[in-house]
Amino acid sequence: VVRAALDSGLKMAQAVHAFKAFQLAHPEVEKTWFEVSNNIAILEYDELEDLADRLDRHGMALARFHEPDRDGELTAFCVEPEARKKVSRLALAS
Repeated sequence: VVRAALDSGLKMAQAVHAFKAFQLAHPEVEKTWFEVSNNIAILEYDELEDLADRLDRHGMALARFHEPDRDGELTAFCVEPEARKKVSRLALAS
């Protein structure tokens, strides 16, 4: 999930950063996802902190990416496939 206010090129870069952070933080979840599903959806939302915190409280594995070139702003996070139902209302990133 990327910050909606970013331009499209930056959204994609931040999504990749978040995915890499997730891969490092949760290698077994990422491995299972890759072998079983391999589906990716890049979604956008502006209240990233709130949404990430809510997913975290629900026990979802996730990884946040804070962009150093934007003063450490949270620009994206990647969450496990089980969060699909909790984020299905979000728009696809554009």
